[in-house]
Amino acid sequence: MNEKIVLCTDDAYLSATVSKLFGLFGKVRVLQLDHLSRHKRFLRNCDRLIIGVFAPKEKHWALCRTLMSERMPPVFLMLRKSPTSEEQQLAKEIGIAAILLEPFSIVRNMVKDQDELFSLLTAPSSSVSNEEMISLGNGTYFHKKEFWVGSNEDKSYLSDHESDLLLLFIENEGEIVRTEEIAEEIWNGSIEMNSVRKSIKRLREKLGPAHTVIKGRRQGGYIFKREQR
Repeated sequence: MNEKIVLCTDDAYLSATVSKLFGLFGKVRVLQLDHLSRHKRFLRNCDRLIIGVFAPKEKHWALCRTLMSERMPPVFLMLRKSPTSEEQQLAKEIGIAAILLEPFSIVRNMVKDQDELFSLLTAPSSSVSNEEMISLGNGTYFHKKEFWVGSNEDKSYLSDHESDLLLLFIENEGEIVRTEEIAEEIWNGSIEMNSVRKSIKRLREKLGPAHTVIKGRRQGGYIFKREQR
């Protein structure tokens, strides 16, 4: 579906990046905000209208009110910063279809470090599948087939038992796993409890900055929990 989209902005960055992005899916025309009054007939014939600004000022809200009163197509407000709760409420009251964030802001909010940015930008054909690689947080990953934890640049290889142990924790995330259960599941019960604890300690050391995902409990047992993003 090739929609006709009009981007109204005086922001050179938004003009360049957003027009290219939306141009992948439809026809995009960029107009300067000060010139909108000259193109009202054209605006009424488009499918979506985007008002792009860094941060909305009173003149931008006034423009949105005017457009809504003239029965224009759905009006979207695109910002280069996250909107405040007051701005969200005002947009709702005016009748703006939605507040959009410019594309770079979306990427910035999706990733928290360089590892995740490289992961996001890596071509699918050159990356391992999600089933093979598990994120543990803090830029640390677990490769289930190659038995290592860390990143592509800094890996720590796991023994078979350590790998099975980490998988056991992952499969029971958020649940308490007793030491006796670990001994039975991983070693078929043929191991002393103190040796289980030592194995978990070695595993946590290999996890590096992600070692906090495994926590021991004073009441006994362990719990695996990744930080919520």
